[in-house]
Amino acid sequence: MFDVWKNVLAQIEKEIPSSASFYTTFEFFKRKLFQFGIKNTQLNSSLSGVLSTAIITIITNPLEVLRTRIQVYFFSKNANHNYKGVAKGIYKIAQKEGVKGLSAGIIPVFLKKGTNSIIVWTLYDTLKKKV
Repeated sequence: MFDVWKNVLAQIEKEIPSSASFYTTFEFFKRKLFQFGIKNTQLNSSLSGVLSTAIITIITNPLEVLRTRIQVYFFSKNANHNYKGVAKGIYKIAQKEGVKGLSAGIIPVFLKKGTNSIIVWTLYDTLKKKV
């Protein structure tokens, strides 16, 4: 029963810094793009969201890979995906597979999160401006 919760630590360790960093970089890019001359709310929000998503995805993807592998191990008991903690798991993947292993699945993750970011933040900033 408690094995189901095994990957929660990896998820929390990814989501907290990821969310905090996203909002910080999003606001940073909004200001910089505005200074650069992109004053249209929708375009500014879309570009800021995509740039922020790209940076955060690159930084947090190793944790996403680890979380996914912990889940796979739970269901398949694949000995290659048995990790003893977050740091040791990242280290083991880096040792065996290098950058390719740590960046596995980064394109689909970016496409999903980037698309979501464009829709959510463009809509949010547009509605916020009208209220």
